[in-house]
Amino acid sequence: METENNRVGQWHDDAQYRQLVRTADEAALLTAVDGNIALVNDHATALLGYSADAIMKIPIIDLYHPDDREMVIDRVMRSFAGEYMYPAFSARLMCKDGEVISVQIIGLIIQWQRQPAFLIFIKDMTLEEKLEARLQQVEKLQSLGTLAGGIAHDFNNLLSVIQGCVSLIRFDKDLSPTHQEKLKTIEAQVQSGAKLVKGLLGYTRKGKCEVKAFDLQKLVQDTAVNFGRTRKDITIHVGCSADLPIVKADPSEIEQVLLNLMVNSGDAMPDGGELNLRISRTTGIEIMSRSCDLEYGSYLQLSVIDTGIGMDKTTQEQVFEPFFTTKEMGKGTGLGLASAYGIVKRHGGDIVLSSRPGIGTIFDVYLPASELPAADQETPEEEILKGTGTILLVDDESKIVHLVGTMLKLMGYDVITAESGEEAIEEYAKTPDTIDLVILDMIMPHLGGRETYQRLKAINPQITVLLSSGYSLEGQAEEILEHGCNGFLQKPYNMTQLSFKIRELLETPLKVVNNQHGQAA
Repeated sequence: METENNRVGQWHDDAQYRQLVRTADEAALLTAVDGNIALVNDHATALLGYSADAIMKIPIIDLYHPDDREMVIDRVMRSFAGEYMYPAFSARLMCKDGEVISVQIIGLIIQWQRQPAFLIFIKDMTLEEKLEARLQQVEKLQSLGTLAGGIAHDFNNLLSVIQGCVSLIRFDKDLSPTHQEKLKTIEAQVQSGAKLVKGLLGYTRKGKCEVKAFDLQKLVQDTAVNFGRTRKDITIHVGCSADLPIVKADPSEIEQVLLNLMVNSGDAMPDGGELNLRISRTTGIEIMSRSCDLEYGSYLQLSVIDTGIGMDKTTQEQVFEPFFTTKEMGKGTGLGLASAYGIVKRHGGDIVLSSRPGIGTIFDVYLPASELPAADQETPEEEILKGTGTILLVDDESKIVHLVGTMLKLMGYDVITAESGEEAIEEYAKTPDTIDLVILDMIMPHLGGRETYQRLKAINPQITVLLSSGYSLEGQAEEILEHGCNGFLQKPYNMTQLSFKIRELLETPLKVVNNQHGQAA
């Protein structure tokens, strides 16, 4: 008795099958019962890389990946035996150049030259699988980012206490030069810790970039020169296309991305090698096949190409995860590439990695281009400013309240403190007209920064508030700023940074204080 599967396609004659294979919109093959290929269309030869004559001399089973052949043979035999098999299945095919491609196959039993035969339609699924894998990787990295962000926040609070103590001790005019030097060492370590945390926050994309238009080519050239001084065994080449547009990004963060990538390449070339840095212009539509995240538009492509040891597939899948490293204990934090990934994504760009063991690695960084002129660089302030007025300091960490409160008093301000949102509202409601500024912690239990700000603003719509947090400017903090909050200061901050931020918001008369000895200038 004939099954439904056996009867499929019997109404066609040989000429109709020839026409069907030839005009199919996707790769199509027709194989005889002995496994030899009888018909093939141009889509199939293009997909597999063979000529029509060459592919028809290869048994169909030899085109399948060795690990899939047993499954395919079993499926075909059971189909010819009359057992119903779902016509679509997934497999891997071997191209002429050795590349393995993932495909979806629809196979139908037909009659060809009065014998059972197999008509196969092939859909290339390689790109879809790559995009799906990348989406899964993005979801995984986002989950890890949530964990990393929490660690960064708590660690920044810890560093704030250390930085606060150092700032207060250094303010002592009677401190000996020896102790001043030791405090500088402690402060330098605090800054190193802050950079580590910044890497975590960069990875988690928690932070609003200080975006400006700048010349990426100049930044790359300057960074290459600085890195070259540390690795003279590496030959660095910088190549740029003509008439490159300006890039829209935070130059300090993009410099950090480039430096992290160059350090990674340097580690992959312990005995020296070549490092090529190339900048070119591209568009979103040209890189859609490489990235599932970029919107249509104009981009600058920065390629970091090394001749190092390369990476295997497993390493490539984990390389952007925080704390993943192939280095020995104590020789790396595993945050360099994770931070670079987060920074680039936060800028609306993407990083695409390609690598082969023993050959080298290529990181392609895509950043939005701009037609704006490059911005001037600002010089950082280094002095402490004194002022007058009353400040309400709100933070649930009692040590931070004590230390920052002391710093504010040394700057000349009257200070009221609160260690919760509820207490802050109570204190502010007593004398709202006498409080010139509120320094408000963003993350607090029970009544958080956003709710506290809303209730304070209900008391006085003209209130001046400076947000402070161990997180970067993102999420709730950014939302509050958009609703009229006056400024943001990320922990840990030193006395100089705090004094200038207050000065910016209150515009108090300028008094410069010597940072070393606490004397008015």
